[in-house]
Amino acid sequence: MILKKIITIFICSIFLQIYVLFISTMVEIFTGNIEKLSLENKDYRKVLFTSGRQQLVLMRLKPGEYIGMEKHDDADQFIRIEKGNGAVQFGADVKDLLQVTLGDGSAVLIPAGTWHNIINTSNEDMKLYTLYSPPQHEDKLVQANKPAQEGGKVYHQKYLKYKGKYLSLKKSLI
Repeated sequence: MILKKIITIFICSIFLQIYVLFISTMVEIFTGNIEKLSLENKDYRKVLFTSGRQQLVLMRLKPGEYIGMEKHDDADQFIRIEKGNGAVQFGADVKDLLQVTLGDGSAVLIPAGTWHNIINTSNEDMKLYTLYSPPQHEDKLVQANKPAQEGGKVYHQKYLKYKGKYLSLKKSLI
């Protein structure tokens, strides 16, 4: 009986090691025609692929729309314009920005810690894809439309701040 348990444990141990080896060698990659996917994209933001170190995101900016001034302290960002015309504003300080014109085929590499904004100056949708390293958005995130300018991180931070105050006040009244 004891020998049977030892053999069972041994066999289970071997299967567990094989399973762990199998799982650890599984690798997810992204393949696809990124130009075609970018041009077909109808969402403001669509996360296509996320790994531990990179993230591929499709974006669409409507005429006159812009991403909004932002800075990723810990992430580099690569942007490629597949359709449309616009501009990138960038700089170390939001009070001292440079601006460069962008068009079909333009690419921008933005180092971590750089303020930047992408603006669609054309009368057609701007289609682009961007790579973040490391990832900056929730995996598989899809946003059909741009969050309101008051939305995004600033709104979310204020929401969390006041939600905490509200819950504390509510708790003290009960």
